[in-house]
Amino acid sequence: MSRGRRQHLSDLLNHKLDRVFAQLDADGNGFVDETDVTALVGRVVTSFALAPDSAETVTRTCRSLWSALLENSDAEGDGIVSSTEFRAGLIKVTSPNVYAGSFRAAVDSLLALGQQPDRLTAEEWTKIRAALGTSEARAGILFDLLDEDRRGSLAVEQLAAAIREYYTSTDPGTIGNSLF
Repeated sequence: MSRGRRQHLSDLLNHKLDRVFAQLDADGNGFVDETDVTALVGRVVTSFALAPDSAETVTRTCRSLWSALLENSDAEGDGIVSSTEFRAGLIKVTSPNVYAGSFRAAVDSLLALGQQPDRLTAEEWTKIRAALGTSEARAGILFDLLDEDRRGSLAVEQLAAAIREYYTSTDPGTIGNSLF
């Protein structure tokens, strides 16, 4: 692979990670900290009107992911993560040996919010996306892209694979790269 092609792929991954960082940085201060993560969890809990046990599961798994991200990215040990630290840390957290733990658990807890055990409806998908700051129109577009079998719902396993793809793939043509 040529040096120019590698740089383009690296630029694509950095662009995707920067978009996620911007969505997580709830207060817009240029850093992600526990307050931002708490705000995200609060938006999810509110949008789904979760029962306390479900809210606790989402909170626990998201905090676990935050801890893993902090452990793998907070170079200064100050409890906040810059966009540069976020990029490096998220690449570590989504590596195969770490992904199966806290990252996949957080993904699973969000995807388990649906009424069906293995699928999300368009309405459920829109609620999750809204918690991440995605407009309803954009969530609808994403839903249509992801609903490959045209069943009107998204398979949780397919979504989990697309999310992993988003965080790891350097192929601009993969479906996961359209998520954010």
